[in-house]
Amino acid sequence: MIGVRELAEHLGVCTSTIKQWAAEGRLRSEVFNDKGERLYQIPQHPPFKKIGRPPNHSPLAEVLPHQA
Repeated sequence: MIGVRELAEHLGVCTSTIKQWAAEGRLRSEVFNDKGERLYQIPQHPPFKKIGRPPNHSPLAEVLPHQA
């Protein structure tokens, strides 16, 4: 098990992403001291986050046809 910074570097994400994934249950962790700091298990398959912004669902959004 490793610390949040080491795991973030290993997976190429921010420490806040590691903490969020652990809160969502996507990573396993254990409290290891009285400050509440955690150690994280290195996952076999990283739970990567979604890439990009969500689509715009505004009623004013217009889809243009593809032009060759």
